[in-house]
Amino acid sequence: MLDRDYLLAQLPKAFPVDPWKGEAAPHDCEECSAMSDYLRGKAWVDVEAQFVDEYDGSLPLLSVPAYHAFIPAWLRWCIVEPKRQAVGSLLVSLECQDDLSHFSSAQRWLVREAAFFIIANNGWADDDEGNIDARSNIESKWGGADA
Repeated sequence: MLDRDYLLAQLPKAFPVDPWKGEAAPHDCEECSAMSDYLRGKAWVDVEAQFVDEYDGSLPLLSVPAYHAFIPAWLRWCIVEPKRQAVGSLLVSLECQDDLSHFSSAQRWLVREAAFFIIANNGWADDDEGNIDARSNIESKWGGADA
């Protein structure tokens, strides 16, 4: 398994660090407006841990391009602290994400490896059903060893 420092160093190599322009969460609601307002003009490296925790269940509200642009922020903060509030929602989001068209094979590999690190360090038991299911579903969704 890859270590924390390696994964954190790979994120900015794999994912562009470009400021976001436009609506990140296009649905017309207060939560989406607040997310879009916060994320506008920010790169994923500018997203604070508090935002990731506060909007931990809101990843599905992001547009497909915004999800691609900002998933590294959720990964980063969950790698830094694998027991943080956002971990459960991040793993479910990774399990359920249907459109991976914006992700290169190298990005998919890094997302998968980061998720496996988070699962291994989230404080839940190795035989925890949620961890087992998340690992299996993420492996299936994000690619095997040759991805």
